[in-house]
Amino acid sequence: MTFFQKSIVSLYRLLASIILVGVLAAALGYFATIIIYTVNDEWVAPIILTKSSSRVMATGAEAFRARQAVSALEVSRDSLRLEIGLQERQQAEVRDLLERFKQAQQVEQRASSQLAGRLGNLQSAHQSHDRRAVQLSAATRAMQGAIEKDLNAGLITKEAAMRSMAQIISMDGAATGGRLNTVKLGEQVRELRDGIRTMEGGSQSTRALESVSRVFALEKELAETEILLLKNRADLQNKTVEFEKLQAILETVEATPYYRIAQGDTESASFAFVPYENEHAAKVGEVVYSCWAKVIFCRPVGSVAWVGRDEERGFHPVFQRDIRGFLVQLELDKPNAAKDQVLYLGSAPIWL
Repeated sequence: MTFFQKSIVSLYRLLASIILVGVLAAALGYFATIIIYTVNDEWVAPIILTKSSSRVMATGAEAFRARQAVSALEVSRDSLRLEIGLQERQQAEVRDLLERFKQAQQVEQRASSQLAGRLGNLQSAHQSHDRRAVQLSAATRAMQGAIEKDLNAGLITKEAAMRSMAQIISMDGAATGGRLNTVKLGEQVRELRDGIRTMEGGSQSTRALESVSRVFALEKELAETEILLLKNRADLQNKTVEFEKLQAILETVEATPYYRIAQGDTESASFAFVPYENEHAAKVGEVVYSCWAKVIFCRPVGSVAWVGRDEERGFHPVFQRDIRGFLVQLELDKPNAAKDQVLYLGSAPIWL
């Protein structure tokens, strides 16, 4: 075998050794990586979210609609509170007016009853006086014939006859006026008693019926006010419950990382998916590490700025399976670290 051939064989052996060592190193590295990801509970998978992301845009729109609904409900609640306050004052005023009106009716009814009694007594006295006046008027009319006879016989002067006739006419007028006053007095007594009976439930006096109808109108107004109050109080309670539910929804939406991006000043931000197995490492202020080849030459690149609470779905970077967890927001001094496949929280992966 020539020297050249020996050199070729040696070279092949060297290459085979190198390939073997490389394969063994790769296998060892793969198994070491599997062991590290099995043991390590501080790794996270970085994510870059932008404002143009469909989920970010949808979350921003949802928050905007929820905020509008909350504002509209707040205005509606304030309006209902004002309306209820006015209705409560109206209720108190109508109730007070109705009570005073009824008290005034009772006072008037008692006064009318007492006055009707007194006027009734007076009417009886007038009637007795009228009967005496009628008797006296009849007697004076009988005297009228005697005066005319005396005047014709020349027993009295014409002037004396005229004075006597004037007195007779005056007495007739007084008797007629007395009877007229008695009739008027009787009418007053009748009106008072009709009013009393109407207030007790009858229907003899239109004036009393007007008073009763006024009470009915006040009672109707009070009932309508109380119905509106019940309705508005129920509406206020329903709107308050709805407001609290919408407020809770808005707070939930605003607690998502997608809302933080939608409302942030930057076009993008760095987050990381934390599996539940590594939850203990997700703390605000925790140092974030980036490693070369996922596990070696690690260096700090930032810290955790915010920890989410909503569940998210992720994909294991080594075992290639779906996993459950949540998101944290990262504040990175080295923004390119967000493009790594994995990062570590708190410390570099075991002894490396």
